[in-house]
Amino acid sequence: MLTNRRHQRSRRAKKAVLLGAGLFVGLQILLLVVVEGWQPLYADPEYGYRLERLRVLRQKNPQRPSLVILGSSRIGNGFDSDYSNSQCLADTSTRSPTVANLSLTGGTAVWQYLVLQRLIRQGLKPDSVIVEILPGSLLSDKQYFTSEFHFPTHRLRWGDTAALATIVPNQAPRHRWEWLQHNALFPWHAHRFSLLGLYAPAWQVESISPSSKPEFWRQTLSRTGWIAFPVAVPTPEQRRDAEAVAKQAYAPVMSTLQVSTEAETTYREIFRCCRDHRIRIAAVLLMPESDVFRSWYSESGQQHVAKFTEAISKEFDIPVVDARTWIAADQFWDGHHLLVSGARAFTTRVHTRLIQPRTTESVAVPVDVLATKPSLVPLR
Repeated sequence: MLTNRRHQRSRRAKKAVLLGAGLFVGLQILLLVVVEGWQPLYADPEYGYRLERLRVLRQKNPQRPSLVILGSSRIGNGFDSDYSNSQCLADTSTRSPTVANLSLTGGTAVWQYLVLQRLIRQGLKPDSVIVEILPGSLLSDKQYFTSEFHFPTHRLRWGDTAALATIVPNQAPRHRWEWLQHNALFPWHAHRFSLLGLYAPAWQVESISPSSKPEFWRQTLSRTGWIAFPVAVPTPEQRRDAEAVAKQAYAPVMSTLQVSTEAETTYREIFRCCRDHRIRIAAVLLMPESDVFRSWYSESGQQHVAKFTEAISKEFDIPVVDARTWIAADQFWDGHHLLVSGARAFTTRVHTRLIQPRTTESVAVPVDVLATKPSLVPLR
């Protein structure tokens, strides 16, 4: 009798352990499926909230084509997609697009390529895109191709590893292993900060940066994904300090600037992807920079940038717009991030010269046709 009771208790204990282990594994798999296939917000709040805004725009305007902005925080601050989108929606013909800003913090060519591939995989392929060229990254982007570089584990998706294999084939096994190691095995741990921020913000660690908190992106991003710079008019001291930080980060790269083979490969893959998927490239932009910021370029660096942009313009038959001299120095925070007033001036010019003409022509331009004239377009 006593032996039977012990045996029953042992069986119940084993069942409880197995049930707990099964529940644990099941929850890990469930979160993994949700993050990879449906809700990237749980892993990468910035991209997740931007994607939500794009989806809302397209759901509200299903009859209109879509224009997506790809790039870094420069174009994230500098292109007021709210203004451009409102101007397009004022056109009742429905030939004008919805405009969504899907730039990312640190969104150099590699990240622009990954965002474009994600949109295609998720059935959100845009009809046209604007691509940013960040001159400093033409040299620094080669870091992504080395074995020493590790992508932020929470931002890398399984589909990204396949996309990366196209441009960084020699690192493909390592990228897949790192994804498996950090995302597939314990996704609840990998994405704990985002999950806590969404469902238990009071439990968040105060020391983590604001950009790791979902609430930051929910409040900061506009309805089209624009980030209005939070300071309207900086003091001279604020601007001086901000420029000093920018100089420390960018001047060493810009003084020795060259176009790395890796960056060139990535940009060309972006343009090939657009061509293969019949996505029109509305423009390739070099964002505004202050005269102080531009003084950090070496003469040879300027020549390398000009040669590269002219080459891709001719090869892919697309307009490359060098807007670096467009905006006065007092419209910047740190020499390369635009204040709200500078963003409005820049966006008005881009919209009037590059977006609006495409929607007001008597004959609509097919979305699968790339820009018609290969040239460097100063638009001064």
